[in-house]
Amino acid sequence: MTLEQALEEARKLYPGLKLTPATARVWAHRGLIPKAEAAPGQGMGRGRVGDYSSDVPAQVAAAGFVKQGLRQRFKDADIARARQFWLSGGKAQGEEAEAILPGFLAAAMYRDRWFGIYEAESLHKALDVLIYASRLEMARRGMDVSQPVRAEFRVIFSDYPTVAVTLKSIEPTEGRDEIIVTARDIEEPA
Repeated sequence: MTLEQALEEARKLYPGLKLTPATARVWAHRGLIPKAEAAPGQGMGRGRVGDYSSDVPAQVAAAGFVKQGLRQRFKDADIARARQFWLSGGKAQGEEAEAILPGFLAAAMYRDRWFGIYEAESLHKALDVLIYASRLEMARRGMDVSQPVRAEFRVIFSDYPTVAVTLKSIEPTEGRDEIIVTARDIEEPA
């Protein structure tokens, strides 16, 4: 699919999207959306045509909404970090997990363990992931990303800094967004 086709499809998922092809290429450079794969046989004076995957409209709609459609807009780096985390399977290990796990536990109000001092930055990173992931998953299901949603996530973690986040359910709702987070230590029985 071309960039113009991807933007047209993204506007169906987020009708308020204001994005030109030139700005979309800047977003791709900053990591908010994927870059195009060069089409084979292009170049050498014949121009260059990019090919985009079928998931690009959903990613454009999600990035567009969190960048343009919220009262408190996300910074490009926050969108890129949340996108990378979610597209990598919602998993992190080592220092990355150590930085974000307290935020997920705070979002889940997990009280069985103490993981050091509560950090607002960690909660901010965790909320970025949850908000971005809920909008991307709405778009992947063909839902309008600007509509209120009830999304439920599960966080599984271990003492060795490891965290895995999965989407349990997502459905449209009336009124306000609801993001529910449950947490479980990998050592606990299911």
